[in-house]
Amino acid sequence: MSARIVATVALFAATLALPDAPSAQQRPIDRWSSPAPGVRALERRARWADGASVSIFAAQIDLCDPRAVVRVSSPREGGRTVSSFAARARALVAVNGDYFDRSTLRPTGPSRASGLLWTTAAWTHHDSVLAIARDGQAVIRDVSALGTAALATVFNAPELARTDTISARERVLVDGRVRLSPWVEHDGRRHPRTGVGLSRDRRTLLLVVIDGRSRQSAGATVEELAEALRSLGASDGLKLDGGGSSAFFLRNRGVINRPSDGRERVVANHIAVVRGDPRTARPWCSSITPR
Repeated sequence: MSARIVATVALFAATLALPDAPSAQQRPIDRWSSPAPGVRALERRARWADGASVSIFAAQIDLCDPRAVVRVSSPREGGRTVSSFAARARALVAVNGDYFDRSTLRPTGPSRASGLLWTTAAWTHHDSVLAIARDGQAVIRDVSALGTAALATVFNAPELARTDTISARERVLVDGRVRLSPWVEHDGRRHPRTGVGLSRDRRTLLLVVIDGRSRQSAGATVEELAEALRSLGASDGLKLDGGGSSAFFLRNRGVINRPSDGRERVVANHIAVVRGDPRTARPWCSSITPR
């Protein structure tokens, strides 16, 4: 792990600890693991500055390691719980994806996987998208229109060609700065959250789930989600569907967070990390400083 990411993790720990807490019980308790090459997972028990308990689950994926491949569920794989999709995809890590229409189980923003485009009855929000190419390159970009105009904007862009793409209702980090979308009402309340982040050098993808609506974990505001992503190394970040949809899967352990519905929710689409061929070239990584 780079010195920068180590430093940001330390900063994250400091911001979560109570400001005047001398005892070890009041400091964040981190458990790191390496479930697969190119993947590091974090389970954190901590407190926000006001003393509220919070449970945070995160994965750092090295996009320059061909043994870890990030992908999105296709329309043929959607409409499942996170663990059901993860079993089908043989995922190492998986989280829930975009907001969706519960009656049709279709995402409410443009999404594509395995060359298949998700169809939607209506796109109900302004979106940003995460796109991941077959060679591991990833980009987060804004979409300035809705409906068919957004489709043309996203899928005709040269840098998004031949990518798996997933939408988010809100981009919460832009070049390291917290951004609250003018299209979304923010009431400052804490809820379960799912987010995805990308480091400035685009080498590290972050998947984060924050539990909420329980005595064990209060959840997070949108700003707190953004700060969590940033402190773990993200320069740009998206807020995916949250609430009862938030679920974090680790291979050989299943869903390790506590979904607020009391059980996993069936969701439209997902983001997963699967095993890749170690012989696959990542030529774009040659311009990135080695870790």
